[in-house]
Amino acid sequence: MAKKQPKQSPDNELATFLQYHLDRRGMTAGALADKCGIARSTISRLLRGKGNRGNKYNASLETLEAMARALQLNVQETDDLFCAAYPQFRIWRIANQKNLTMDETDDLLEDNKLPTLSRAMPLKEKSR
Repeated sequence: MAKKQPKQSPDNELATFLQYHLDRRGMTAGALADKCGIARSTISRLLRGKGNRGNKYNASLETLEAMARALQLNVQETDDLFCAAYPQFRIWRIANQKNLTMDETDDLLEDNKLPTLSRAMPLKEKSR
């Protein structure tokens, strides 16, 4: 029997992913925070997809790793977690598999309204 997949929320794929895995394991957001050793407010913001001021809230890589361990995700689920948090990871993988150039990869990223690699704003030099 095929495993039921979470519904995709185009505006907050990470929240959808987390809620699905919390429900599947019968775990509360508070229990996940405790098991990860991170603030409950962090999990709450990730589930809402928004910070205190209504701005987008992103998980750090360390937080994602802690959640993957706490939820006991397998390798594929962990990969899905990281891609839900950072959709550009999925695009980079596709570009690598297809041996795309940097410009072709940036085109894919732009098409998906994601930050590009080489067309980013140049770094400002520190004033001395």
